Amino acid sequence: MEPNRPCPYTGEITSNDVLVRSGPGTNYYQCGKLFQGDTVQVLSEQSGWSRIVPPTGSFCWVAMQYVGVNLQDPSMGIVTGDGVGAYVGSDLVPPMRSTEKQVVLRRGDKVKLLGQETEDYLKIACPSGSSLWVSSRFVRPTDKPMVPGAAVAAGQPIPPQVGGAPAEPPLEAQKLKEFYQLQEKFKAVLARPLAEQDYTAIKKALSDLANIKDAGTAARYARHLLERIAGCELAKQVAKEVQQQDKQLAEIRTKIDKARERQLAQNPDLGRFCVIGKLKTFLSGGPQGKKYLVLDDTGRTICGAEAVGAAAALDLTGFMDQKVGLVGTIKPYPAISGAMVEFTEIVKAP
Repeated sequence: MEPNRPCPYTGEITSNDVLVRSGPGTNYYQCGKLFQGDTVQVLSEQSGWSRIVPPTGSFCWVAMQYVGVNLQDPSMGIVTGDGVGAYVGSDLVPPMRSTEKQVVLRRGDKVKLLGQETEDYLKIACPSGSSLWVSSRFVRPTDKPMVPGAAVAAGQPIPPQVGGAPAEPPLEAQKLKEFYQLQEKFKAVLARPLAEQDYTAIKKALSDLANIKDAGTAARYARHLLERIAGCELAKQVAKEVQQQDKQLAEIRTKIDKARERQLAQNPDLGRFCVIGKLKTFLSGGPQGKKYLVLDDTGRTICGAEAVGAAAALDLTGFMDQKVGLVGTIKPYPAISGAMVEFTEIVKAP
């Protein structure tokens, strides 16, 4: 192995398809490739790996909630939190699994937006201080100059664009202001109790914004926020359905308890049963055992019943249309909008 060379230095790649990685080892994920003749700025070396300035095309991910758009230049973002991580990006690894942190950003730091939002993350140009890794055996010192357009060295500021900042797109800047106003309204609604959250007006405004052809970043952000609202509304619907199921289960339990109390009044020895009633065929031959219905004295359904454990192997033909007592556990059963007794023991009731 060639000894470590004085750093930093300009290096030349000596082979094709040399993998750029997020860390110094083959266990770190791939985030690009270099080819023979490419030049890199080597910052340091470690155990056979060279830490390099990110090559052109490299990028990072940063959580969208911590970045606001600069209204004077929508291609730039402003960090709105402290200690915000920028993570090594890869076209082969989704943002949620891009776990190698490049740098920690501070409130007020500026980042270059690359116009893509994925999984609540923004794609940004590698911030100052970023670095990636290649195997040192594919790098040799060279006097060749760095290729124009390569990323700046670690710790150096991002150079200004030639010709100054791009002209502010008036419509995009205006719509960005509208988006941030809608985002604040969304946060206010989100802070309310789940049952009181109503996104109807916000959704209408965001949909209108998302459909404006020249709204640029504002339109993309509006579509992203609409996806978040859809998730919030789904959570609200699920919570409502769970409450309804709990209410139905409570009603069924009350019904079962009343039927059981009537039976116990006639025969106190039946107290060990969780339900007493007439057994009717419901389903059979399923992978979880046999299922039945339990009816009260008027022929109305009290609950479902499923033979489990030792009871699943029994021949219950002799119990059909008979009043029985079941020993087991009562559980919710949405398929019949009621409850299911999983019973391990069954006896004929007097």
